[in-house]
Amino acid sequence: VLDFYSHYVSVSQVNEGNRTLQFREGTSVVLPKSFNNRANSGTNLSVTMNLNRKETMPIASKYLLFVSMDVEADKLALFHEVYNEEHIPNLLTVPGVNSVARVEGEDFAVSIGGERKEIAHSGPAYTAIYELDDPSVLTSAAWATAVELGRWAAEVRPYTSNRRHTLHKVS
Repeated sequence: VLDFYSHYVSVSQVNEGNRTLQFREGTSVVLPKSFNNRANSGTNLSVTMNLNRKETMPIASKYLLFVSMDVEADKLALFHEVYNEEHIPNLLTVPGVNSVARVEGEDFAVSIGGERKEIAHSGPAYTAIYELDDPSVLTSAAWATAVELGRWAAEVRPYTSNRRHTLHKVS
């Protein structure tokens, strides 16, 4: 059983403005905001992932913002395109926004109290998790500008519903 997966990538393979490395195996890694393509040009980057990791989740920020929503079915492709290619990159330019992960809810089973329970996903289908330095990031001028950029405000947001925003302090 392979415990670790390592991949080396030339910095020149990392697109300017896009700090997400996609791998053939379907995994991806988001580089930290401090990573500078130009400053590190010509070097190699080593990415190692523990495929069987048994450790706590590596959260580097003090706060997590969860933004959840549903999307009209006929706008789903546009939603994913704009969220991944415009909205997230725009928000990652905001000082104090350190990383973003997107997740999709699904049904699952769990053993609890000596029995197996089938749990249907409830709540919005799509969630973005933002790592933040501080809650004040969310009321900054930079956030207010970034959240309205691109096609998100006019072409996507009107077709979302069941929106929920929750902030959690990492303990």
